[in-house]
Amino acid sequence: MSPKDSGGVRIAVAFAAVTTLFFAWGFITSNNDPLIVALRAAFSLTYTQALLTQIVFFLAYGLLSLPAAWLTSRIGPVDMILAALAVMVAGCSLVVLSTDLAAFWPILAALFVLAGGFTALQVAANPLAAALGASERSHFRLNLAQAFNSLGVVLGVHFGSLVMLGGPQAHAGAGAILDAVDRAFLVMAAMLAGLLVFFLLLRKL
Repeated sequence: MSPKDSGGVRIAVAFAAVTTLFFAWGFITSNNDPLIVALRAAFSLTYTQALLTQIVFFLAYGLLSLPAAWLTSRIGPVDMILAALAVMVAGCSLVVLSTDLAAFWPILAALFVLAGGFTALQVAANPLAAALGASERSHFRLNLAQAFNSLGVVLGVHFGSLVMLGGPQAHAGAGAILDAVDRAFLVMAAMLAGLLVFFLLLRKL
């Protein structure tokens, strides 16, 4: 294989890896919808209170996008992706820990941490996807990556509905509902941790 072909393969592998990030954040953010229903049932929230789970994500985007862009320019997109994935794993883990407190507000704080990781991930991954290849095809790469994001949304909301809202816990007490939320976020934490390890290994190649 010529050096040119080898370089093309490396770029293709790198782009394929980045598309997994688009899938992951689509998968996890789509779980906000079933999470709203689950938390509303567990804590007897009004619709307005339950929708705060969405608002914390928008708040994180508004407050952290520019700082994340500045930090990405300092440490580079790859290191930012690694840091963002680590923060997202921490955010999912904090959601699980927060449900043990049987209170809504600590869960919101944990979701803000998770949303901060999402914000940093998007800031780093979008320009990286556009840059991995010929500039005249950057729009194609972004559209392709966004297609995987949409696939993640479709599969993610199905997963969240099944785990958090399906089964006997849907008609059980608050403890059973929060246990189902824990299971969903533990699966997502494991998925993100797997991506973190995957990108650490790729970085060494």
